Amino acid sequence: MTDKHYAAEIEAAIPYNVQQAFLVENNEDQALLHEALQSRNFPHTIFTIPRDNPEYTPSDSDIRKVKREGFDDFAINFVVASNSIKNLLCDRAFLHTTVCVTQYCN
Repeated sequence: MTDKHYAAEIEAAIPYNVQQAFLVENNEDQALLHEALQSRNFPHTIFTIPRDNPEYTPSDSDIRKVKREGFDDFAINFVVASNSIKNLLCDRAFLHTTVCVTQYCN
């Protein structure tokens, strides 16, 4: 997190299965990991790395708009992580469209 004030808010926006998931590079790795975990009766969720998507990066105009409306920024802009993790958080938790605020709006 670039700002710890948003940590609880952002964590609450991420579904539990996404928080606990394994992230792999391709379908072959997913199949191998699934087989290994299932053979041990280990509950699991596995995602392959989502492709880069330009929509996952809020535009400057969108950022200005949410700030005018009293919000601080989009949640994804407070996350410090690899692009793979950020892509997953946008793809599965929509953090690129989730706004954060530290104070209630009037």
